[in-house]
Formats: sequence, structure tokens, C-alpha cells
Amino acid sequence: MAIALNDNAVAICRKVIEQAERLRVAVHGATGGPTTIDCGVSVAGGLEAGRALAEVCLAGLGRVDFVPAPAAFGA
Repeated sequence: MAIALNDNAVAICRKVIEQAERLRVAVHGATGGPTTIDCGVSVAGGLEAGRALAEVCLAGLGRVDFVPAPAAFGA
């Protein structure tokens, strides 16, 4: 069975588009043309928008979670 990465990513994008207001993302596109999802360039975005973008990039083959980190992480 082949893994259809693009199909997986499109399904996640559709969920992001359905939740655009909650995620504070903007959806741009014309009928029959490409759709662009702005997760924080010209809109507020946020942590959940960033998580959604990362999960699109992973095409559903991974999960993104937030974990506590010390304030001086990497120092």
C-alpha cells in the first residue's frame, strides 16, 4: 500500500481551513486556483496555527506536541 503524502496533507489543510477563525489563520484563493493558508505572516496566527502548519508538513505521519521547557532553553 502506497502512502499518499499529498492526499494526507490536503486532508489536514481542509481541517485547518474549516478551523481558520479559531486558529487565527487566513485562507486566500480563487475558485479553481491555488489556495494559500497564512499561518502568521499577515495574520495573528499562534501556537496552534504553527502546530497545524507542522502537521501539514509531516503529512500526517507525525504528531506535534507542546512540552514545557525552561525559560533559558539552550543556554
